[in-house]
Amino acid sequence: MAEPVELLGKVRDRLIAEGIVRNPAVVAPTVDPERPPAWLDPQDGVPAPGDLEPPNRGTSVVVAIQTATEIPGDPLEQSEWQLDAVEFIIRAKTSPAAKLVYRRIRTVFAGKVGYDLGGVFIHESLLFRGLQPLVFDRQAFTYNCEFTFDRFAKA
Repeated sequence: MAEPVELLGKVRDRLIAEGIVRNPAVVAPTVDPERPPAWLDPQDGVPAPGDLEPPNRGTSVVVAIQTATEIPGDPLEQSEWQLDAVEFIIRAKTSPAAKLVYRRIRTVFAGKVGYDLGGVFIHESLLFRGLQPLVFDRQAFTYNCEFTFDRFAKA
């Protein structure tokens, strides 16, 4: 069984494979502004694009992927299936840039059925909560959204 934190890594790995985000720990010769860094459960919060240090300086969008909640399913199915919600925080210098990243993430996970996510069988992934504005300030436009991942509860 994939624990929620392990699931986050698999979610990010899929987005990396799709060319949507990149791992902020991987040093690249140049920063691709079309592939924002994506942190997993950042302890100190999600940095604003202008607050980044090398190798992530130069990007206009920053993404965080974090555990939202486990959603109880049908009582008769809880021993077989687990429904995890994953939240994405998107911070960008412009609102259209944040919305573009959201649309790309949505294309990968919304309404997908019966697929492998890095060795974890996902019965279904759905958009649980669409893009919502959180804070607009001088640092960034900050949005969040949430997707659910329905998977086997047992190894």
